[in-house]
Amino acid sequence: MVSPIRARQSALSETERIVHALNRLGYGPRPGDIDKVRAMTLPVYVEQQLHPERIDDRVVEAKLAAYRTLSMSHAELLAAYPPVAPEALRQRHSALQKRETALARAAGGGTETSALPSGAPLSPRLFRDMAGRDRPVAQEFYRGKLLRVVYSDRQLLELVVDFWMNHFNINYGDNHAATDFENHVVRPLALGRFHDLLAATAKRPAMLEYLDNWLSAAPAEEVEQRLAPLRGSSSPADRLTVQRRLPFLRRASGLNENYARELMELHTLGVDGGYTQQDVIEVAKCFTGWTIDGGREEEGSFRFDPLIHVGGDKVVLGHTIAAGGIDEGEQVLRILSRHPSTARFVSTKLVRRLIADDPPAEVVDAAARTFLRTDGDIREVLRTIITSPAFFAPEHHQAKVKKPIELVASTLRAVNADIDMDAAFQRLAQALAQMGEPLYSHPSPDGFPDVAPAWVNTNALLRRLHFALAVASGEVPGVTRDLQAARSLLREMGVPEPTPAQLARAQTAPAKPQEGQGQPMMMAGESMAMGAAPAAIDAEKSGAGVLQLVVAGMLGGPQFQKR
Repeated sequence: MVSPIRARQSALSETERIVHALNRLGYGPRPGDIDKVRAMTLPVYVEQQLHPERIDDRVVEAKLAAYRTLSMSHAELLAAYPPVAPEALRQRHSALQKRETALARAAGGGTETSALPSGAPLSPRLFRDMAGRDRPVAQEFYRGKLLRVVYSDRQLLELVVDFWMNHFNINYGDNHAATDFENHVVRPLALGRFHDLLAATAKRPAMLEYLDNWLSAAPAEEVEQRLAPLRGSSSPADRLTVQRRLPFLRRASGLNENYARELMELHTLGVDGGYTQQDVIEVAKCFTGWTIDGGREEEGSFRFDPLIHVGGDKVVLGHTIAAGGIDEGEQVLRILSRHPSTARFVSTKLVRRLIADDPPAEVVDAAARTFLRTDGDIREVLRTIITSPAFFAPEHHQAKVKKPIELVASTLRAVNADIDMDAAFQRLAQALAQMGEPLYSHPSPDGFPDVAPAWVNTNALLRRLHFALAVASGEVPGVTRDLQAARSLLREMGVPEPTPAQLARAQTAPAKPQEGQGQPMMMAGESMAMGAAPAAIDAEKSGAGVLQLVVAGMLGGPQFQKR
């Protein structure tokens, strides 16, 4: 609901528009960014962000240069860091079992043995031992994410990559597949055609495994009929094919609808997009045979296996899909990527991310028209949204609450942080988890939410204030900050400072606020944001401790929590 005060405001000032763009098209300003954008003008900045390939990003590239795994293909990762856990421990679970299994692991259930059956929970020690096999891959993957959102000048690209990684959410526990998924699918295609992105995700091991399509197969009797001639063949190659595939075929026990359902509900049409349960079944049939080479996920590459494909014609959304093997799935992807419901569903989510939790209908309509007119050109859809009158409308200024990753990144950017990621990572990852958005760890296919109620509650607000205090007071290992530059930037952004009375209360409070403490400063900040004029504080004359509290109060206040 739009505040009556906000609704009566006049158009945003130039500085407000610049700050708004820096917050909505990225992870917030750093000291000096507002002046840079003012000098180049907003339209030029927007156009530059829509073409990240034109932006010199040498700072973050230098920081990522030592992370070799970020540029390695899935096959290269597997060759360099082969899984060492027994295959029985790497058996994947049904998508419907994943959450239950994760909860069981967290509770410490299970047996520490090298021969656990598929779906069995793992003890904490064994789970840590298994995770250790991928440690170099995981360390670089997770650290790379934080370095990019803080240091990259290609801010819109980083925001859109985060958007698509949630839209096409997968199981990031398999660090090889997840690294490949982001760096070789989502990142290079994030601003291209939606169909290309959709098709690339459909064939990646990470998606095939997560939604169980790699095991989706024709009925066992149909598969057996196809195997019989190979078994009786005089060709050694045919017999070898049967021998290699049998272990996999014993696990592929019929049609699995998980990918077909999520493809339509979460990736394209949306839950109200006009498909039926019969469409789900038919789409699932079209994608049988879309599996992983060798029938073992650690071998890691897409293959189409005609042995397990359901034969015959199919009908999807009124379209007859003629029997044609792999082309059936390709046709489905083309139909879905160009469907009006997909245009509306994807546009709605992008408008929600960039403008408001309740997306303005006129912007959604315009973005959907652009989507259909340009054959799903994501860059042009974004341009339509960003250049719409609603983007800079006063009622949408500071109307979005920052997700935890946005808050952590914007805080570090605001204090002009110099980060030793090896030293800082554990504390930063812990902060994200405590605020509710652990890195790459959403337990279900729908990804992390993008609306305020998901992130605003008493505990989350307290955790956010704790993080602000930790950064401002220098308690995050490996993070140096410039508090004077941060204070100047926050003032320019219009973030109110705490009053002398609030500072006095903060100075007498415990160093680490307990439940309920710290809230008065944040709530008072709300009243300041609505127009109160607190007395100025000369933090420079009052000592470093007061300056830390001033900056912490500004970073932890409600105005900075919004974007």
